[in-house]
Amino acid sequence: MEEGAIRFESVTKTFDGHAVLDDVTFRVPEGSAFCLLGRSGVGKSVTLKLLIGLLQPDEGDIVVRGRRVPSLSPSDLSALRQRMGFLFQQSALFDSISLGENVAFPIRRSGKLEEAEIRERAERGLEQVGLGGQYRKMPAELSGGMRKRAGLARALALDPEVLLVDEPSAGLDPITSAEIDELLLKLKSVGGTTMVIVTHNIPSARRIGDRLALLENGRIHAEGTVSDLERSEDEMVRHFMSADTGG
Repeated sequence: MEEGAIRFESVTKTFDGHAVLDDVTFRVPEGSAFCLLGRSGVGKSVTLKLLIGLLQPDEGDIVVRGRRVPSLSPSDLSALRQRMGFLFQQSALFDSISLGENVAFPIRRSGKLEEAEIRERAERGLEQVGLGGQYRKMPAELSGGMRKRAGLARALALDPEVLLVDEPSAGLDPITSAEIDELLLKLKSVGGTTMVIVTHNIPSARRIGDRLALLENGRIHAEGTVSDLERSEDEMVRHFMSADTGG
């Protein structure tokens, strides 16, 4: 089996005696999109937090770009995170600074560029997600879809090799959701970005995902391509795959 840009190896994570993740294993090949499906509270967002080292597994191992995440020192973990982008469910913009400064924030923190270059790169990032010329706008002036686009621009500010996305279509109308999907597809096809996407939105997962996995009771209940899951005889899988939006 291919090593993969991302590997979850027999990962277990317990809270208050309850195994939110129970012996979970999956691999994400380089340049592909892996969509994690499941009902609320089954451990999808916990999976993302484990991938970026915000949580530690109780058992098992997590490897990102050849680095064993649970074993990294704080400085090495910080360096790895600079190679990763994160798009949060609520976009997580800083409300007190402009759109452009939100995108510039991670670039400035990296300490690698002069101020003029930071500004240019932030403007280019906004242009990339369809927000060109909006540098000075404040987050409060934006629609939900524009905030999501701005969050994506910030997630991509350091040209990440890996992008983690939590519910990209949450709170968006179907047209805006489809536009976000198109941006993610372009990143994958043009930039070769490896993605892990947590979503309830089955049409979105169908469009973006090279492989899909359904989490249930802390375990991977089913995994495969869209075609694999469509052919499944499992009642739960059939229910999810036939949903207009998902569980």
